[in-house]
Amino acid sequence: MLLHTVRSFRLLLLIVAFFAFLIIKDARQSYAQKRTILEEIANANDDNHCGTEAAMVIARQRIKAGKPLSISDAPVMQDSLISVSGKFMIHYDHTGKNAATSEYVAAAALNADQAALLEIDTLGYPKPPYTFADSMWHIYLIEQGNGVYGLTISVNQPFDYSPTSLPKYRSYIVIDRDFSEDRYTTKGIDAARLTIFHEFHHLIQYGDYGYGQLNRDINFREMTSVWLEMRSTPLIPDYLQYLPNYLPNLQLIFDRADSDHGYGQSIWMRFLAKRFDDKIIRTVWEWYSTKKSDFLLAFDSVLATKQSSFCDEYKRFGTLMMQSGHRYRGSDFLPDLERYPSNLIPVNILSNGGDVTMSINPASMAIYQCVSGAKTHTYILTRNTDISESPDATVGCQDGIFHFSSAFVQTYCDTSFSLANVETKVFPQPFLLSGNGEKLNILASDKPYRPISSYVNIYAVDNTLVRHIEVYPSPYGGNWFHIWDGRDDIGVLVASGVYYYSVTTDNERTVGKLILLRSK
Repeated sequence: MLLHTVRSFRLLLLIVAFFAFLIIKDARQSYAQKRTILEEIANANDDNHCGTEAAMVIARQRIKAGKPLSISDAPVMQDSLISVSGKFMIHYDHTGKNAATSEYVAAAALNADQAALLEIDTLGYPKPPYTFADSMWHIYLIEQGNGVYGLTISVNQPFDYSPTSLPKYRSYIVIDRDFSEDRYTTKGIDAARLTIFHEFHHLIQYGDYGYGQLNRDINFREMTSVWLEMRSTPLIPDYLQYLPNYLPNLQLIFDRADSDHGYGQSIWMRFLAKRFDDKIIRTVWEWYSTKKSDFLLAFDSVLATKQSSFCDEYKRFGTLMMQSGHRYRGSDFLPDLERYPSNLIPVNILSNGGDVTMSINPASMAIYQCVSGAKTHTYILTRNTDISESPDATVGCQDGIFHFSSAFVQTYCDTSFSLANVETKVFPQPFLLSGNGEKLNILASDKPYRPISSYVNIYAVDNTLVRHIEVYPSPYGGNWFHIWDGRDDIGVLVASGVYYYSVTTDNERTVGKLILLRSK
């Protein structure tokens, strides 16, 4: 009897040990799987600053294999902090390789609340679904690799589909735990802020509008998220690092022009938002998710409601980029582009009287220059969003007049903007100034072409900039008036003397001299 009892007890111990082994084994496998997911995302990321696309590739692969990412795959951290709004939970470690300072954690929570306030309450984007059942969005502070700033990771199979059959996902955000490494252009709390605004819009994209075709729409998703960085924090020009991978490729089809997956194309979104208003970006996303999941057609269709088109606005955008040496102060349609060399933008040089046949890609931009006498004339030619044809075009210029022909003219913009000769007139001269409302008129004439933009700088004789005056694009004529009230940029009347002015209309710059006389 005693022997039987001992044997039974031993058997019971073996059974308990076996199940304990299975539990520990499963826990270890679960931990290893979590670690492997993040490592796999880092390895698949191909050195992009946003790892969201790589995370989505892995998520779709796992869904296809019947093993979608789940709540249990989220990182397990030592502690968490709920933001003031109660809508974000920030997960972090106190010790180890993922350790984050209390200041950094608090800043991440504050910036997360501000991201939701800007993107949902101010800009009107829909509220994305919460990550889990606790009615919060979750952010994890992890030591990143391969230069990754952050990423957005889905937590399950699609919970719904857009009207155009794009799958929608619940997601969480991962950002670097301190952004201290040299691989980051922007560091510390500033980098965390930009990344949170960036990734929160990915939450909106995947949770509200739906995830589009992987290779087709990467640029659209990323250019929007980087624009949100610019929109939220304009004084941190982190986006400038991406322009050298975009500007040299304007001749490629729009969704392939940026080898950084659309980061540099954020300046196109900035242009649209400044040219019209912020809500145009949201309207493009709404069209994309409810009408047809093609972002080029979304741009074209939304711009049609503004009596324009992708083609026309892309020409205007290209024309402004040719003024890259100018700071667009205050009324800027583009951000400050002084920091990159203008020779990044490819220009086709045409000999006077010579024609060249070349292929112009759909939804692309080609820039041509023709020298006529002492003047260089610059032209912007773009294709529309029709990708069904790949025609050749014969382009050339004669005495500064650009011309082109093609068997498929309907796939091109109707006309090309010309950055042509500019003449200026200044009156009255001399400028008698008493401070009682006198105005100096500077006329820029660019007939028969309509200028895209024009600005005047007034300089003292020592070349100090006294006043900067910009004129918004006008739907009328070829004459632009710039009016100077004799005051500097802070509103103080200037002294009598000789001043110099420069008028830049499109890419043509004219300089001259004026005399100002104070009567008292």
